[in-house]
Amino acid sequence: MFRRIFQKIIYSPIPLLFFGAAILFLYLILYFFAWDLLRGEIGSLLDRFPLTLNFTTNLSYLLFLFFGLTLIWAVMKSKSAQIKKFYWAIAIAYFFLFSAILLFAPPLTSQDIFWNLFQGRIFTHYNENPYLVAPQNFPQDPFLKNIRVWQDFPMTHGPIWTFIVSIPSFLSPNNLFLQIIIIRIFLLVILGLLIIFLVSFMHKLDPRWSFPTFIALAWHPLLLIETINNAHNDILIGFAAVLGLYLIAKNQYFKGFIILWVGVLIKYVILLLIPLGLIFAFRKYGLKSIIKPAPKIIAGVILLTLIAYLPFGYNIFNFQGLKYQSRLFEYTVLPPAPFLFATLGASIGGINFYDIMPKNRQIPLLSLGSGRAGDYLVAITRFLSIIIFLIFYLWLLFKPFRDERDFFRRGFIIFFAYLLIAPFWFMAWYVVWLIPLAVAGGLGTTFISLGLSIIAFPYPFPTFQIIAISVGFMAMTIFLTKKIISIIDEKGPT
Repeated sequence: MFRRIFQKIIYSPIPLLFFGAAILFLYLILYFFAWDLLRGEIGSLLDRFPLTLNFTTNLSYLLFLFFGLTLIWAVMKSKSAQIKKFYWAIAIAYFFLFSAILLFAPPLTSQDIFWNLFQGRIFTHYNENPYLVAPQNFPQDPFLKNIRVWQDFPMTHGPIWTFIVSIPSFLSPNNLFLQIIIIRIFLLVILGLLIIFLVSFMHKLDPRWSFPTFIALAWHPLLLIETINNAHNDILIGFAAVLGLYLIAKNQYFKGFIILWVGVLIKYVILLLIPLGLIFAFRKYGLKSIIKPAPKIIAGVILLTLIAYLPFGYNIFNFQGLKYQSRLFEYTVLPPAPFLFATLGASIGGINFYDIMPKNRQIPLLSLGSGRAGDYLVAITRFLSIIIFLIFYLWLLFKPFRDERDFFRRGFIIFFAYLLIAPFWFMAWYVVWLIPLAVAGGLGTTFISLGLSIIAFPYPFPTFQIIAISVGFMAMTIFLTKKIISIIDEKGPT
């Protein structure tokens, strides 16, 4: 009797309506909580009020919980081919409601939107080169107060992103809130295009999985907050990665590699995927298929680079922002795996935890002359993690491909391994790079990316408690998924 009632509820739209309403309620709490604390001023919640981190973190766990349950429900419904048109209507309506709240809420977990828009302001309002001049050179500017960190950093992203963030400053030079809305709407459109592309792609592979694909992207808390609310450019990297690899897989090499290079001219990390595309094309179609379009691709890359850098000049000083950023190599926020190894090593070796993780969460890397055991431990951990990543990366590149989805899965694993092991600076929004590739790669990679999202958000300080909660959450979702599907498979809907 109970099982029959449970099956009826599961096969109705009630779970979708309930989970969506719960997520909407949590976003509304964050919206009013942030504006109440900021008292109507534009600012970043966690940068202005760091004591709210625990509250925001706890709410994020609930967001991920309801999102994870919705995704499990969507997978279960798709498995039984029970997705109806009004389910789509409900899911799309919630997506627009979530987006509307985040569109008009103050930045919740990052102040980078202010730094990026100020770089555009330097270019359009002050007619200076943001690659040569830092925000601190304009102390009289009223918008400078919102940049809590990196005031002394010139632009570090690629020229296409610099041009994009210049548009809001050009359209509304004196209204910061309107600038924020403009850049958020642009990124929301990019997210919408990504969703349409991946839903269409998955529908061609297997129509049953198009609805879970929509939920996995349009309801993902980290994806929505970091793209729409915090306005990070990482959604552009994720879209360029999945679209570029898709075109390469379809033997459209010129378009594919040009799309990947567009990503490089936004954020340089996408360079990791270009060797993957080359090796896949060589393995699938042979050397001639690469040599023939190579001149056209090289010419396109050079022309695109020249056009992108044209407004900012062609001298080496355009990369001084990266030189400033290299100071981060002196201190590092360790990614999850090296952090775990370092803390375990400290525990086993009897090293004081705060010798390797001071209160400011920055770990000294180049101060080995001090003779502190923690410094040596961190340096060894960092060196080994980079070596491990390089070996793993080469193995992934040259391992034979099984099929097209394995190609996307390989791109996901490269980004995942990089974020888990190798970066000197680990931020929550970097996980956005791999979410589109994870969804294209299948259900397994989608849930893996969800686990990493929980570890990273809202701030990438993976304490043992957060790791334990994340592992527990993934175990719970796997157990519930198998249990629910097994119940459905026994008798089916009634």
